[in-house]
Amino acid sequence: MALLRENSLTKLATVASIDATSTGLTNIYTVPGSKSLVFCFLVIRITDYTAGGKSTDAIINIGSDDPNYFNIDGSLTVPVTLVDTYHIYSTPLSGGIATEWYLIPGTQAAETIVKIDITTASNATTETWSVDLMGYLV
Repeated sequence: MALLRENSLTKLATVASIDATSTGLTNIYTVPGSKSLVFCFLVIRITDYTAGGKSTDAIINIGSDDPNYFNIDGSLTVPVTLVDTYHIYSTPLSGGIATEWYLIPGTQAAETIVKIDITTASNATTETWSVDLMGYLV
């Protein structure tokens, strides 16, 4: 019997404790050998937040294309004002332009690592995320 992750949309990975007040790369999911990932959406859950004098939201890229990591989508601003859940859904391109907050559906080659890259850090006192990757394997 085939696994659920190969037959329907499912949560493929969860990465907890991402510090949005620091820039850098975080591995989200490694595509198994001989499979391809159909990326559907990402869920960012805010698990800890203290605003302090916050004036800058984190900006992220999502993808597997070293060194930029934006082949799924890039330059997404993640505005946070309280502990809450934010969804970033996939959507087809509209007129060749992806709308901010939506991800371009795409298939990542097997044996690649999907990453989230915080390119601009939040300047909140604390801002911690848990990230779920939703999709399926083919």
